[in-house]
Amino acid sequence: MSARRFETSYWFDMIKRNEHTAGNAILTQECKDLIGIICSYQSKRSYGKVIGTRLTDPINLMWEEFKNFLVVLAGVAHPTKKTMKSVNQRIWFCERVGDDKIFKANLLTGDSGSNNTQLVLEQVRREINARVLPLLDREFNTTCVRDKLQQLINKCKSTIGELVRYLLLVFSNYNWDTDFNYGYLATGEGPYKETFIGNLLHSLVNSEQVKHGFNAIAPVHAFQSRPRAPSRNGAGSPLLTGSFNTAVNGSPPNKEQPPLPPVSAPPAQNPLLVAECDKDVYGNLFLDDHGTARIAPHLLPTKYQPTAKEREANSPPMPLTTLFKSIGKSTGIHKVFRQAAPLEPYITALGLVQEFGAFTGVWRTAKDLAGVGGDFMLYGPGLQYVYDLVPAFGNLVRQLEECLRALNIFSDQHYLTALRKNSDKVFRRNTQDCRHHRFELHDSLEECTDAANDILLTATKARDPASDTKQKWDTFTTASDILLGRLAKFGVDNHTTLPQKKFVEKAVMEASQLETGDNGEEEETGSTTPPTDAGGERRQSASKKSVGDAKESRACVVM
Repeated sequence: MSARRFETSYWFDMIKRNEHTAGNAILTQECKDLIGIICSYQSKRSYGKVIGTRLTDPINLMWEEFKNFLVVLAGVAHPTKKTMKSVNQRIWFCERVGDDKIFKANLLTGDSGSNNTQLVLEQVRREINARVLPLLDREFNTTCVRDKLQQLINKCKSTIGELVRYLLLVFSNYNWDTDFNYGYLATGEGPYKETFIGNLLHSLVNSEQVKHGFNAIAPVHAFQSRPRAPSRNGAGSPLLTGSFNTAVNGSPPNKEQPPLPPVSAPPAQNPLLVAECDKDVYGNLFLDDHGTARIAPHLLPTKYQPTAKEREANSPPMPLTTLFKSIGKSTGIHKVFRQAAPLEPYITALGLVQEFGAFTGVWRTAKDLAGVGGDFMLYGPGLQYVYDLVPAFGNLVRQLEECLRALNIFSDQHYLTALRKNSDKVFRRNTQDCRHHRFELHDSLEECTDAANDILLTATKARDPASDTKQKWDTFTTASDILLGRLAKFGVDNHTTLPQKKFVEKAVMEASQLETGDNGEEEETGSTTPPTDAGGERRQSASKKSVGDAKESRACVVM
């Protein structure tokens, strides 16, 4: 461990290089101050033979990890519950480690009375409690709903990619011979189209729900072609009634005004084509109306698709076991998993991922709505939807996690068998890849739920959004009127097109006079004449001389 790591400049450079601190970080200075406390302590410590050198000193290693945490914390722009939890865990760490039982042998730790680990731990803990936590709490509670929705969307988008990767590999014994690429899977490039599960996942990422959630590509024509759902309270939307309509449109509602024309669907040559498109947009590809796992007929290989006669008779779909066993090796799934028990949670997970993408699309729409109307748009007329959507989203994530746990059990069991027999090396490699990301996927799903619950928590505080908005509006208008009235007295108002130049013009005229001494004042020299009696006589003679000069000047004027 080099001595440079004990210098604050080393860590400040790391914070500066962090791209997340580009103008949005809220804790940069606080983290720099904490790093300064730690570096000052480290540089003053003594290193004896018992505790080893700086490279192997356990206390220094502890503080190095702490400073790395502070570098990451310095880049936080929008604190989340996870951020608050991690900071509170650091406080708990300082309280538990800063114990006399641990640091009672100062000789072994290289500490002194004025520079010891316990003192620094307490200083760091107090700084975090006094400066970091209040700032995080304030930012966390005042973040607008649009920023919170953007955080939720970013987490959901990355989670969709992780879920698709996991489902591609968890049961697969196909040698993909390449790293996972979401873009290639979406466009059908690479080896993904060569297997049945690759084609299923290709259809999943190209479904309207996932495209809207992942790529923000909304099926506008499909939303417009469907009849508009009634409002939650069975009446007209509160946005188009009363004083809010006056504030938005500038005039009270008029019953004689003609209603807005309904948005019609785009022209289509075949009505059946519109109906089929509408079904594809809103239907789930892997779950029926009762939540049972099945695969949409148009996703099946041609020879396994139902005939027209079977569709007319509404025949039940082919069982999943029969389908996958008939397709055989080209499914891309190991033969052990071509059975009903593992296939049912697998296909169910595909359907739940599609609904997860649909939720992400709804969050995008809500963010756009909040961008137009602010928090009031969601916590006002959209408040009931927030109350309904967030718990439903949490339940969806829990069902998805249950499916993933079931898939892990089946995969782990066969992985153990393959290790004992030293077989199925391709499957083992794919399983190992899944295991590397399994816990990250669980954390990502948990973060998505926490971000949604944060929005719900903020919504519960909006008990009376209309009254709160009116109060803020009155505060805004009153403060604006007072400010503009005060500035008008100073010549600063909304009618002045150019700034007044009276100070500039005066400065141009008088600046040269200040330098040349045209103001009649003599330059101070710093030399003084000591007060003496002779000085009094000189002052008297000088006054007589000035009186004589004045008489002569008056005589000149008379002449």
